[in-house]
Amino acid sequence: MQKLILVILITLSLHSTVQAKFVIVSDIDDTVKKTRLTNPIAAIVSFVEKKDGPYQHLREIYHELLLAQDDALIIYLSSSYENIYNAQNWLTEYSFPPGLVIQRNLNSPLSGRTFKQNKLQELFDKEILSAQDTFYFFGDGTEKDAEIYQHFITKNNILKAKVYIRDSTMRSRLSFPYLVPYRAPVEFFISEFDLINQLFTLNDYLKLNQSTIQSIYLAHLAHQLVSKDQLDMLEQQFTYHHCRGLDAQQCNKIIRNKISLTLRSYYAQ
Repeated sequence: MQKLILVILITLSLHSTVQAKFVIVSDIDDTVKKTRLTNPIAAIVSFVEKKDGPYQHLREIYHELLLAQDDALIIYLSSSYENIYNAQNWLTEYSFPPGLVIQRNLNSPLSGRTFKQNKLQELFDKEILSAQDTFYFFGDGTEKDAEIYQHFITKNNILKAKVYIRDSTMRSRLSFPYLVPYRAPVEFFISEFDLINQLFTLNDYLKLNQSTIQSIYLAHLAHQLVSKDQLDMLEQQFTYHHCRGLDAQQCNKIIRNKISLTLRSYYAQ
């Protein structure tokens, strides 16, 4: 009887190992697509003039992480409405890895957070996703992606998960007391340079092509990865915190100095 139980346990263990997948769950807007949600007017212009192109380095990272796995899946989960733009067409046009694409429609919840949480849980309940899978979640700082992913991880007892949030608001470079830090496994990256240089494990780093790594490093050295919108957000937050009661000349001097110190620290990595 003991031998039979042992055989069953070994069989179940092998079965669960085979079923475990590598899963990337990715937001779209301002994560892989340059939507510019921190600047609503610019976002509209970008959409109308079709300048909302891809973050090409993250696209290559997705390709290379997925190719390095035997059983891999990518899910693009967006709170954007499919009747405004077709995410599947956009992802195909810009050569992103094929995967499951989920957007809102007119019958979806008004809350983007509720929509994303419900869809993730639905995939888990249908056993498309499991607690045994290894998850890499990617999102952006303008929505509630960090909270959404944390909720899913905690509720379903996910043990192997990493959460990477594109820091479009630059909050990771601020130390104001009203900014409550996120708990692990949430990590912020200002650009793909942070991602591969600071946050990725050596194992993840070694999965990337040298051409991708070199392209990211060169773009970083040329100061091409930090966007104007990110700098504008940094300026707005410094102005709010440091300039109350000051005239414009005093304020400008302080803000220039603060931004200079922040960028000097960032580029010294």
